[in-house]
Amino acid sequence: MNSGKFIAPLLLSLSLGAFAQGDAAKAYQSYLDAVEAGGGQQITQAARLAFDLGSKEYGKDSINTAKLALNLANHTRDDTEALALLQPALEVFQRSYGNNAIELLDIYLALQQHSRRADYHEEYVRISASHYGESSYTHGLMLMDLANAMTHSNPRKGHRYARMALPLVAQEKGGKTVQRAEAEFLNGLYAQGFDRTDEAIEHFETVVALFRELDYSHPYALAAHSRLVPLLEKKDRSDEATAHCLAIGQMVPWQDDIEATPLYRTPPRWPSAALKRRQEGAVVMKLTVDKQGFVSDTELLDNQGPKGFVKETKKMVSQWRYAPKFEDGKPVEAITTVRIDYKLN
Repeated sequence: MNSGKFIAPLLLSLSLGAFAQGDAAKAYQSYLDAVEAGGGQQITQAARLAFDLGSKEYGKDSINTAKLALNLANHTRDDTEALALLQPALEVFQRSYGNNAIELLDIYLALQQHSRRADYHEEYVRISASHYGESSYTHGLMLMDLANAMTHSNPRKGHRYARMALPLVAQEKGGKTVQRAEAEFLNGLYAQGFDRTDEAIEHFETVVALFRELDYSHPYALAAHSRLVPLLEKKDRSDEATAHCLAIGQMVPWQDDIEATPLYRTPPRWPSAALKRRQEGAVVMKLTVDKQGFVSDTELLDNQGPKGFVKETKKMVSQWRYAPKFEDGKPVEAITTVRIDYKLN
C-alpha cells in the first residue's frame, strides 16, 4: 500500500542541488513535475528513470542513490522489487547518518510496509521515541504513519500501533483536531477489519462528532458516515443507520442518470433449483428509495433466467439502504435501477 506521502523528494532536493546539470537531477526534476501534475503511472516511470540514472552517475554507495531508491520504492506495489531497493539503501543510510538518526524513519517505514515478516517497525518506534519522546504528540503522528503502513504487511501489530497513537494524538488542543479524527478513523478501520463491530462503531461515531464540532467538511466525515450504515444495520440498529443515510444524502448530490450505490447491501442468495441446474442469468429492477433511504418498492424491468432469480432479487434489495435524494434541503423519494448478475464461477 502506498502511503501517498512524498517525503523522499524533500530530502533529495537538498542533496541533489549540487548536481543540477546531471542527467539524474534532470530526471528527478521530471519526477517532481509529474508529482505536481498528478501523473499517476508517469510518476513511477519518472522515479525509476531517476534511480537508474542516479545509480550510474553517483554510484551504488552514494546517499543520493539510496534516496532515489527509497523514492522509487515508495511508488512500487511490488514488494520484491521494493525490498531489493530498500535493503541495500538502508545500509547506506546507516553509514551516512548512524543507527539512531531521524533520517532513518522514512526507510524503516517503507521497509515495514513491504515486508510481512521483518520487525523494522521496532527500530522505527525506537528512533521516533528517542527523538520526540514516548508521550509526545509528534510520536503519536509517527505511530499513525506506521499503523497506516502496516495495514497489509502486519495488521495485528498495525492495530496495536494505531491504538498506541490515539491517546497521544488526542492530547493536542483537547482532542479537537483533524489528526485526532484521522486516528479515530484508522482505529475504526482496524476494528472493522477484525470484526470488532462495537469498537468500530464507537470510533466512526467519534469521527462524525469531531467534524460536526469542528464545523467543516472532510472526506473522513463522509467515509465515517458510510462505514457506520452497514455496521449499524449489522447490529439491527436501523434507526441509527437512517441518520447516517440522511447525512450522506445531504453531502452527496443524487444523480438521476447514474445507478445509485447502496450504502448497505446483502449478497444475492442463489435459488437452489437454479444452482442444481447450474443456471445463470441477470435481473434488472427499478427501485423506489424512500426519504429514509429504504427500498420501498420494486419493479421488474428485465429477467434473463428462471423466476427464482426475481424472487431472490426482490428479497435481497428490500434489505438495502441508500443515501436518500435531497431537494431544497429535504429528503424526497427517488428512483434508481439495479442489475444483479447470477453467474457461476
